Amino acid sequence: MTLPWEGAASLGVILLGDRYQLGDPIATGGMGTVYRAFDQVLSRLVAVKMLKPELAEDATFVERFRREARAAARLSHPNVASVYDYGELGDQAFIVMELVEGETLATRIARAAPLPWPEAFAIGERIARALAAAHASGLVHRDVKPANVLLGGHPDGSLPGTGEVVKVTDFGIAQAAQAATLTRTGVVLGSANYVAPEQAQGGHVGPEADLYSLGCVLFEMVTDQTPYTGANAVAIAGQHVTAPVPNPRDLRSDLPGPAAAIIMKAMHKEPVRRFASAAAMADTLAEARDQTAPAPSESTAVLPPVPPAPAPAAAATARIHLPAGAPRAAAPRRPATTPYRPRLPRRRGVGTWARAVVVVAGAALVLLAWVSLRSARENPAGPGERTGVPVGSTAGGSGGVRLPDVRQRDVGQAVATLKGLGFEVRVTRRKGTVTDMRPRPGRLVPRGSTITLLVAKGQGDGRNDGQNNDKGG
Repeated sequence: MTLPWEGAASLGVILLGDRYQLGDPIATGGMGTVYRAFDQVLSRLVAVKMLKPELAEDATFVERFRREARAAARLSHPNVASVYDYGELGDQAFIVMELVEGETLATRIARAAPLPWPEAFAIGERIARALAAAHASGLVHRDVKPANVLLGGHPDGSLPGTGEVVKVTDFGIAQAAQAATLTRTGVVLGSANYVAPEQAQGGHVGPEADLYSLGCVLFEMVTDQTPYTGANAVAIAGQHVTAPVPNPRDLRSDLPGPAAAIIMKAMHKEPVRRFASAAAMADTLAEARDQTAPAPSESTAVLPPVPPAPAPAAAATARIHLPAGAPRAAAPRRPATTPYRPRLPRRRGVGTWARAVVVVAGAALVLLAWVSLRSARENPAGPGERTGVPVGSTAGGSGGVRLPDVRQRDVGQAVATLKGLGFEVRVTRRKGTVTDMRPRPGRLVPRGSTITLLVAKGQGDGRNDGQNNDKGG
């Protein structure tokens, strides 16, 4: 089929619907080609997507697409590329959309991935906000992928500190195409790299499928690889259905555990185990990005541990439906001879240094405790010092008694106290005041030991020191 404007660019201005002046092509995808254009009625630049002729030949698709285009035109959100108009030129359908000057996320990934994870989460949050608005309007995108995300320079919805806007495009096109069940050779509908398990199996496709696809997009942004790989689209889609959810930390060691868990939760095989809504996923991405000090834990409350899957390799695109009972492709193993090497240099994780500090600090505490114990044994606590064992009490199981301080007490009272604790007592005088004692107060002394009291002469005590060796008693 020859398009009405093919080969006519050199003959003059091409107008669509007597309104849109067609310019240079911007991009080409599975649905058609996007052109820069000028709306002569409203005097503004727009983007015009001309659908592929083979799609336009299917009457079922055209009718369904017409309805979906009208629904998408009612969707207004800062992170959604607005649909302005729908038209047909002969039997060729086209849509007129908001023009976003910049690049697609697919181009950004090819040029700069792996992206810093906070930047990837900022982009992912805005995609999720767009999906939340669409789901609230009853629209399911069904084809969330980097090629359908535009990164531009408009102020609305811009990324923090960059002035860059995120716009999701092509709402409704995938749904119309799927309803038409197009199976012609060469028609690529969607991407097997981002297809949800239920979508790959031809089951019910709801908002949860968009969240799964967004999880795959986040995985690719932070690792520069799609989650699964295979020889063809069928093999890749089979892994979306049966293979374990891969852990992005296997490819990006500096990615925090909670951040990885968010991606893996979005990619859960069971739709009900993903986020409750696109808005909830957006909030979670925003909270994770805004954390100044991510927790060192490898797990997070949003997702139970998921076994890692084999590393993905080259991408392949197509939307396919696996018939019931079809054989599933086994998850490939990563070749031992070709380890993954990210583009960015790996950095030693903060957790490694933290563990080293903990080990050194622990060893220092053990050494300090040993020194303190040795000192305590060699230099027992003096009177009034805190010993941890009450004076006069038995020290657990050793048979020793903490010696009380009887200094400055009458010798008779002192002798009675010590004998009451099971000690023998030797005094230097039988009357007077105790001035010192051996052993010193506070020592642990076995019962039956002899305690020597040094007694000063009291008033009226005329005795001499000849009784120094008298044994009390």
